Amino acid sequence: MQEIKNLAEYPPLALGTAFYSKGNGREDLLYLAMGLCGESGEVTEKFKKVLRDKDGAIDKHTRLLIAKELGDCLWYLTALCDFYKITLDNLLSHKIAPEDHGYSIYDMSLGLSYWSGKIGKRLSGIKSPFKISKGLTSEMASMLDYISSIAYTLGLSVVEIAQINLTKLQDRKDRNVLGGSGDNR
Repeated sequence: MQEIKNLAEYPPLALGTAFYSKGNGREDLLYLAMGLCGESGEVTEKFKKVLRDKDGAIDKHTRLLIAKELGDCLWYLTALCDFYKITLDNLLSHKIAPEDHGYSIYDMSLGLSYWSGKIGKRLSGIKSPFKISKGLTSEMASMLDYISSIAYTLGLSVVEIAQINLTKLQDRKDRNVLGGSGDNR
């Protein structure tokens, strides 16, 4: 797998693994919104299990599992950006520095779910799927901010999250299991 040096290198590589219909407008948006909401929920679920089963301690294995789920969130966000012809760099220009949040990592996982839900709600009511609605770009920027902030708190950069995602996707592509379900397919 090609190593990336910055976030701008991620989209063309990540989107090369997309296999949803592309071109159905509203259905594509719903698919991407549901994927984003589902993956952010998986991040929150991993943190819930850390609190329940590990007394709040994030070990190396759990850190990697969370990083993979963050990568899935980044993939869906990237696909939404592609749909609307927005670059990740454009979203980054809206964000604040990760260390400026002041929230716990658990609070941030709930924030990630919150923003994915806001994006999902906005896209579910859209009448013209190819026209970006007011506020969507800033909501997507907030989503990227939370992905980046959680990564930062785990000791990773968003570029490292992107690389972890690309490595996972390439492995699945090589084994012809991009479709399907389950983290360990």
